[in-house]
Amino acid sequence: MPSKSPDRHLRRVIADLAVLGEDDLAAVLQALNTGERSRVETLLAAYAGHDDGGLYDVARLSPWLVAHIEKDDDAMTAHARTALRACAVRLYPLASDGSTRSALP
Repeated sequence: MPSKSPDRHLRRVIADLAVLGEDDLAAVLQALNTGERSRVETLLAAYAGHDDGGLYDVARLSPWLVAHIEKDDDAMTAHARTALRACAVRLYPLASDGSTRSALP
């Protein structure tokens, strides 16, 4: 049986870091050397999507999810909120003309 790829493990670590609170994430990043910190920050940005400018069809998502994506409170971390928003933009993009198309079948 082949072992799991190192990239898969790295993606899992990045996903785990993305849901940490800001203080915990800062503590982890401080423990890394400059090169490692830069690489992890790049991977976190890619994981989160950093697609905050994209629009998504709110009608295709639950009202609870939309409220949590849009509301900046302590219910979820900023990284979690950014990741959810990026997923919503990818799955249910809203064109500038208001038309929608789903990335799901």
